[in-house]
Amino acid sequence: MVLESGLLQEREERYELTEPLPPLAIPTTLHDSLMARLDRLAAVKGLAQLGPTLGREFSYELLHAVSPWDERTLRQGLHQLVEAEFLYQQGLPPQATYLFKHALIQDRAGQRAIQRSAPLEAIAHLSKGLEVLRTLPDTPERARQELELQTMLGPALMAAKGQGAPEVDRAYTRARELCQQVGETPELFPVLWGLWRFYLVQAEIRAAWALAEQCLSLA
Repeated sequence: MVLESGLLQEREERYELTEPLPPLAIPTTLHDSLMARLDRLAAVKGLAQLGPTLGREFSYELLHAVSPWDERTLRQGLHQLVEAEFLYQQGLPPQATYLFKHALIQDRAGQRAIQRSAPLEAIAHLSKGLEVLRTLPDTPERARQELELQTMLGPALMAAKGQGAPEVDRAYTRARELCQQVGETPELFPVLWGLWRFYLVQAEIRAAWALAEQCLSLA
């Protein structure tokens, strides 16, 4: 954070202050530190918030398909995030893949995107991502990526259309099928929880009860 503040200039074996050092509020947790660093990257914050909707690891091709930015802006933004060590990069665009360095970066940035954005905007991005995935070969990796998108689509649909909307049922039912396809996965609990909320609102108590028992068993 101090280095990114622009107050220090790197010399051969030391740093020098470029101006008097003001009092700094030192973050007390890793989460606070990561969020403070993300806030400093104002120019690419939107990109850092879109990336988590695609999962902790995502391809350049998929991000490009769902992003609202032109290719030059997208590549420059990704380069900044890699330079700031928020992302690891493998390969070169358009064949590149990216991985969030820390799971907290993905989870906190994703939550900020949801808090900042209208649910309808989130639904549009996620739906576009799902459309792109349908054009890819049916592989285990594609199933995992779709599972991540469907799991994030469920809460956005609940916020926009209500817990009992048929779209909510479709998203979580598909996510449950993908969980069975993928095998043991941490996404199973939130998927069952989302289905439980849907059936409870629909007053389908037997189905809700069965899902609640599965959630309890997993817990």
